[in-house]
Amino acid sequence: MEIIQKQIILDYKLGKSNINYLRSALSGENVIRFSVTKSDDIKIYCDYSTVKNSNYQIKNVFDFNPRKTINNDNFNAMMIIPTGIGAHIGGDSGDGNVAAKLIGHSVDTLFTHPNVVNAADINEMTSNTIYIEGSVLNDFIMGNIGLQPVRSNRMLMLFDKNDPDVENMAINAASSARVTLGCDIDLLKIEEAPEYKAYYDENGIAVGEVEYMERLIDIMDKYKDDYDSFVLHTKIDGNPEITKNYFQSDKLSVNPWGGSEAIITHSISNLLNVSVAHSPMLFDKDDIFQFQGNNVVDPVKSPEVMSKTELFCVIKGMYKTPKIVNYTTDIGIYTNRDIHVLITPDRCIGLPLLAALEQNIKVIAVSDERNLMNNDLEKLPWKHGQFYKANNYLEAAGILTSLKNGISVESFERPITKTKVL
Repeated sequence: MEIIQKQIILDYKLGKSNINYLRSALSGENVIRFSVTKSDDIKIYCDYSTVKNSNYQIKNVFDFNPRKTINNDNFNAMMIIPTGIGAHIGGDSGDGNVAAKLIGHSVDTLFTHPNVVNAADINEMTSNTIYIEGSVLNDFIMGNIGLQPVRSNRMLMLFDKNDPDVENMAINAASSARVTLGCDIDLLKIEEAPEYKAYYDENGIAVGEVEYMERLIDIMDKYKDDYDSFVLHTKIDGNPEITKNYFQSDKLSVNPWGGSEAIITHSISNLLNVSVAHSPMLFDKDDIFQFQGNNVVDPVKSPEVMSKTELFCVIKGMYKTPKIVNYTTDIGIYTNRDIHVLITPDRCIGLPLLAALEQNIKVIAVSDERNLMNNDLEKLPWKHGQFYKANNYLEAAGILTSLKNGISVESFERPITKTKVL
C-alpha cells in the first residue's frame, strides 16, 4: 500500500456545489487529503494525497451531508490551521496555542485539530476544547459523523524500532503521562515499519509519501477494538540539511515534516475509522540532542528543542479525544449542527471551508501574508453576514464575541453605511 502526493489543475471557478464538483472530478482517485492551493476566475489548482494498492475500504472524503437545522443551545467554533503551509501563527511547533486559548475562552466549545495546539511537551488547550484528528474534523463538519465526549480513553502508542536510548525516551514519555495526566496507555514497538518520506513540493509546501503502509495498518486493525485512541511515534525520512536549516535559520520557515504527519494520520483515520495523532521520532539520539541546551532558536521553534520525544502533547490530546459515532441528533452528541463559526488563516481553502460555505456556517479569515496558499476568500459566494476578515486573532476574538451575543459586526464600522431601504 502506498500513499502518494499529486496535483491537478481544473477548469473551474469556485462557486456553489463545489464539493459535488470535486467529488466528480476526482472520482477515479482514493483521496485522503485535499486542498486548493491556488484559484482564480478560470482555474483551481489542487494538491491531494491518494492511496494506491489498498485492501482496505477507503471512505470518500467528498461525501457530504449538509445540515438541515442549527443547534443554538450553545455557541461553538471550529479552528483550523492547515499543516505544512507555513502559517504565520500555528505554522510552527504549537505556536497556535495562545490563539486557540483566546478563541476557546470566547466560545462555549472549540473544535480543533493537533496542528493548532501540539507543541512537543506542551499542549495548553482550554478545558472546553475538543481535540480531533484532521480527517475526523473534515468528516465532522461534512456531516458524516458525530462526536461523543468521553471522560478518558484507553490509548495504545505505537513506536518504531530505534536506538535503545530513543525507545526508552518514548517509554518514559508514556510513563510521565500515566503519573501526571492519570491516563491509561500501553505501548507497542513496530519492528518493521512503513517508510515515511517528507519533502517540500514545488510551492514550498511540506508534503509526504508512504510506502508499505499495510505494515502499520494491519497491526492497528488487530487492536482497534481494544483501544479508544492511538498515538504514533515514527521515523520520517527527510533531507537532514533541511531539518538543520529549519532550526538554525533566523527566518521563519515551513515545518519540514508537518505535511507527512498529516498524511499518515489522515490515511489511518480513513482506513480504520479510529482516532490517531502523530509525533515524529528522530533517527538517533545524536539528532535529538543536537540543539538541546546548546543553541538559542527562534521562540516559535523552541518547544521542539526542549523536548526529547515531542510526545506529551499528542498523548494529552488523545487522552480525551471524543469517540467517533454515527451521525445522530441524540442529546450529548456533537454534529455539524453544533458548529457556528469556522476560524481559518486567510487564503486557505480545504474541505472545512467549502463545507462551511455551503452550510452557511460563518467564517472568520485571519490575515496571514506568510502562508503558501494563494486564494482570495472574499471572492467566494458568501451570504450576507457569513464572511469576516480579521487582522489578527485578537480581532477574531472580538468578532466571535459580537456574533455570540447577537451584535452585528457592521454596527462597529465608522463611517457606518446608510440604512438600506428596499
